[in-house]
Amino acid sequence: MSEEKVVVQQEEVVDKKALRAKAKAEKKAAKAAKRAEEGEKPHRILDFLSKEYKGENIVMLILALFAIVLGVLIVNGTLAINEEKYFLIGYAQGKLFAWILIGLAVISLAFVVIPFFRPSFSEIKHLKGLSKVDFLLNVARTFVFILLMCVFFFLCDLGLNPLMELIKA
Repeated sequence: MSEEKVVVQQEEVVDKKALRAKAKAEKKAAKAAKRAEEGEKPHRILDFLSKEYKGENIVMLILALFAIVLGVLIVNGTLAINEEKYFLIGYAQGKLFAWILIGLAVISLAFVVIPFFRPSFSEIKHLKGLSKVDFLLNVARTFVFILLMCVFFFLCDLGLNPLMELIKA
């Protein structure tokens, strides 16, 4: 009986995944239809880059970090590129190449990190700011707390200095 429950639960999980995949495909098709109505051409590069792959983002993150480090080492002068051997890359001791490498790595890093924060953006839209009165009250409370802590530590210092002098002697 328990094996049947496990099989049923596994089938439910598979069904949920299939439903999610179907909903995602329908949403993508709706976007494409909307673009076709408006006369826009599909953005194939953006569609390709917006897909999420499991391992590729980790590899891209590691490569981006290595590229940034390599670019910084070249800009600092820790690594040098021979101008005579490498004409295009070695121009101006590789500084131009290094800055291009850093720029591409930062863009790659952004492509990796943005999907991680994307769910937060929709939540941030629901936040409301404080009114001016509430904001000023919070600022005043913070300053009062800071002043109280300053007085507390000053008194502790006054009390502990003589004690430390006694211990030293």
